[in-house]
Amino acid sequence: MNLLERRLLGFRTLDVALAVFLVALILGVYLAKTLAGGERGQIAAADRQIAQERQKIVLLEAEVAHLERPERLAALARAYAGLGPAAAVREITPQALADALQSPQPPAAPTPAVAAPVPDSLEAETATVAEDTPAPAAASPAPAAASPLYFPDAGDAHVVGRILLSGTLEPDVHVDITGVVDRKVAAVLCHRSQISDPAEVGEVIRNRSEAAGAEVGLGAAESFRLLLLT
Repeated sequence: MNLLERRLLGFRTLDVALAVFLVALILGVYLAKTLAGGERGQIAAADRQIAQERQKIVLLEAEVAHLERPERLAALARAYAGLGPAAAVREITPQALADALQSPQPPAAPTPAVAAPVPDSLEAETATVAEDTPAPAAASPAPAAASPLYFPDAGDAHVVGRILLSGTLEPDVHVDITGVVDRKVAAVLCHRSQISDPAEVGEVIRNRSEAAGAEVGLGAAESFRLLLLT
């Protein structure tokens, strides 16, 4: 008698094995359905939460649209900031604009790039600058000073015609500072909080000034590049 034909409690071994397999299969199907039902419940809960969040988003968008209504913002601006539409009296008239455009300021004559000595006193330096550069009509900040529409009662508009650019690789203006290098060093050393080694800084300034002067036959110089704007 083989193993499959043997009997256990009156049942063949084959029948008992098939019964055990069938019970295990039933339990497996039941567990699978139970787990699938739990996952479906979680998916349904997530869908409900998404729907609720979408409703909240719609409500928030409606509230933002209400808060950003132009008439509401205009009322708040008038009530709390004193703001409002620009009045017509604040705008320039077409005729005034045409007159301003038809009255350009003549450009200043350019100054040739030559070596110039440094004046010994502040008064002489101020006088020299005043002779070479037209003085502004009013102490108004740039770029407002160049527009005739700003401060119309303060005189003619001032337009900067020349700029001296320092630190350039192609200088064409050299100022003779042979006699005032020590004054320049002393002025730079006044920035005590920015200088850790005054002796080294002074040496660097003197060496650079002497090198710049040697290029144009001066004992010491400061070099610039002249930019003509007009």
